[in-house]
Amino acid sequence: MAPEFFRIGGLFKDPNWGGACVMTPWYYYREYGDVNILRQNFGLMQSYVDHLERRSVNGVLKGYAQMGEWGQLNENTPAALVATCAFYQQAVTLSGIAGILGNIQEEEHYREMGKRIREGFHADAECWQPEKEIYGNGSQASYGCVLFSGIVTPEKKEMALHKLLAAVEERGCHLSSGEVGLKQVFHALASNGENDMVYRMVMNPTAPSYRHHVEQGLTTLPEFWNYTELWNGFGRSRNHAMMGHVKEWLCRFVLGIRPLEPGYKKLQIKPYLQKEITRIKGSVFTIHGTVSLDCSRHDGILEMKTEIPVGTEADIYLPFAEGKCCYLDGMEYIGYKKSQQGYIQLSAITSGIYQWSVK
Repeated sequence: MAPEFFRIGGLFKDPNWGGACVMTPWYYYREYGDVNILRQNFGLMQSYVDHLERRSVNGVLKGYAQMGEWGQLNENTPAALVATCAFYQQAVTLSGIAGILGNIQEEEHYREMGKRIREGFHADAECWQPEKEIYGNGSQASYGCVLFSGIVTPEKKEMALHKLLAAVEERGCHLSSGEVGLKQVFHALASNGENDMVYRMVMNPTAPSYRHHVEQGLTTLPEFWNYTELWNGFGRSRNHAMMGHVKEWLCRFVLGIRPLEPGYKKLQIKPYLQKEITRIKGSVFTIHGTVSLDCSRHDGILEMKTEIPVGTEADIYLPFAEGKCCYLDGMEYIGYKKSQQGYIQLSAITSGIYQWSVK
């Protein structure tokens, strides 16, 4: 609904909640390839993004978002930054949706809106401090949000990534982001080749971390990282999926299965074998069938079994080291090219079950 319909006391205006009317159909389309959901919801998407524009000041949502970076720990990431990043992402996503639907005028309109939001964002001192080259207050979420949304300008992207890494190191690789920023921090790091840093955050033996939750016997996720300090240890909700963004990292970046085209018509398989991880096994069910992976490393030999369903093709990335050879079903395979970060790329692999090895 535009404006937001739901009411939770004084917590109801926020594009990271209301904007689900734009992003949920978009993610559904990416996962299942069903363009009808975009067509059916296009009017609602327009109404909501136009509503946000009317509430913005020079493209920035100042004093609008009531939840901001909910659940952050000992941080004060500006709500204006978090909300405006979401506003920008929804505007450019809507432009892309308009293009898919053949609505050329609307495509251009929302593309230009995105440009105005980005310009206003970088002119706002709460969002960008040019003299210090700091986004927001320099928190993990400040950099995660600008990188994930794409509002960061191309020439500032490398700087923002380095400062995100520094913000994580500054906290001893502990989590500090709330439910909005956490997904964006993980995604910004992993999609830019920094899976090692995400692994260190997730597996940090001291709180706050997912490993610490598990070792404390938790079987569900609390609403806040410092749940033991709140409400005599009850800490609000103790069964809150909002901090579960690690699951996306495990599926998309550790197991490494994700769509390259809507509905997995083309997909990527790129497992992440950190030195402490010796085996990765899992599958994703798509509209074409199951994509599965079983990858293990032992005695200097990598073995990987992949299953690709009929009607799809995959770009497969195999962890690789110089001086070794790639084999398919026991026969040397040379139809690959070297990729970055210790991988070789096997392009356009069609449906079937394949047994790869590197030794």
